[in-house]
Amino acid sequence: VLLKGGHVPGAEVFDVLVSESGTRWFSHPRIDVEGHGTGCTLAAAVAAGVARGASIEIAVADAIEFVNRALALSYHPGKGAIAVLDHLAAAPLPFNR
Repeated sequence: VLLKGGHVPGAEVFDVLVSESGTRWFSHPRIDVEGHGTGCTLAAAVAAGVARGASIEIAVADAIEFVNRALALSYHPGKGAIAVLDHLAAAPLPFNR
């Protein structure tokens, strides 16, 4: 089970993964952007990492890093307050690790 802490107030975000291996906490500075789709992007990135053969812990760590990059590189396509994550700009190059 992966619980993300993006909606909990504070300067730092704490996510927690509970698996057969135990409990692992992930922390990272909050990016001051009102983004949309972070949860969906995180879930898809974790699934992609596991499908590529990564352990769940590595897949989650990589996915959190990817979402943070996509959020930091987000943009406002119109006049709204919500930013769109830039998945392409956040993608690691080359696409295989």
